[in-house]
Amino acid sequence: MKVDVYRTVARGNPLPTFFGRLAGVLTQDISATATAKVQSGTSVSCMRPFAVMDKWDEYDSVAPGHEHDYDHGVLDPDFDPFSSPFDKYAVQGEHNPLESDYYVPSVNCAPTDVGCTPIAGTGWRPFADDGVTPVDYGRMIEIHTGSQDQTSAGYFQPVRLHPGDSGASDYCRNITTCDPSLTTSIGQVISTENGNMVGPTRSCLFTASDSLANQDPTARWVVDAAHPNGAVVSDVYGDNQSPRIVPLPVISPEEYYLTDPHGHSTLTVHNILGFFIEDQVNHGGHTVTRGRLINVPSDDVGGSTVSSTSFIKKIILIR
Repeated sequence: MKVDVYRTVARGNPLPTFFGRLAGVLTQDISATATAKVQSGTSVSCMRPFAVMDKWDEYDSVAPGHEHDYDHGVLDPDFDPFSSPFDKYAVQGEHNPLESDYYVPSVNCAPTDVGCTPIAGTGWRPFADDGVTPVDYGRMIEIHTGSQDQTSAGYFQPVRLHPGDSGASDYCRNITTCDPSLTTSIGQVISTENGNMVGPTRSCLFTASDSLANQDPTARWVVDAAHPNGAVVSDVYGDNQSPRIVPLPVISPEEYYLTDPHGHSTLTVHNILGFFIEDQVNHGGHTVTRGRLINVPSDDVGGSTVSSTSFIKKIILIR
């Protein structure tokens, strides 16, 4: 992105001279230019403590040609971010998997890793390879927890962000406040939180006086001429600047189900999403949080990598 600015006679705003007046020159034309670029990153600050399941290729044995859409290099029309089950593995008393779902993790390259090649995989990605066509950018998803949802899209696992964190109080504080000193990176290992955090999640996202929703009650998702791909607007904050836009770690469904989903364990951050906390609705007899996938600022610096697989972006001045 290049910006040129001018102080010229033609624009009616020339720069007045000082010594030039001695020679009868009262004004002088002057111009300046600046160039910035957008790069992808792999690290963020202010992470929130619920890890979202990554997207997979939902196997469909009924629809011809849809057995594995990833293998055909097309977007998966069978995956539903609200209801698709990851039933590759036997869980919850099922002795055999129902269908052969398929997962390929994305590869997001650090800005300084010039030898790295980004790979979209089957997971969440904001745009197609052209960097313009939305794939998951602006997509509404539900995040929820509970034993009845452990094979569904949108399932999240409460996690501990700091060494020594434990219990609902620490978990809630990590939702409502941003810790700018805490950097979380793709590839980092995080610890899961014991217990069902449905109550604290609901309270700290929406109902408590200092909840994320109450920090910016007017924040809303809009799609219009000024925001053709959608944006979060607010009466208080600039576009896509609301505190209700938070980074969330993404975990692999493969890794999750090969560990103990019901106990305390460690998981790898496979990606990082920007998530706009939009609202809560009743779904299947329990309350779920709905939101939109969106970009978030990066803590990475340097480099020139721009990847359509990454939700983490940084704008830097290069000239």
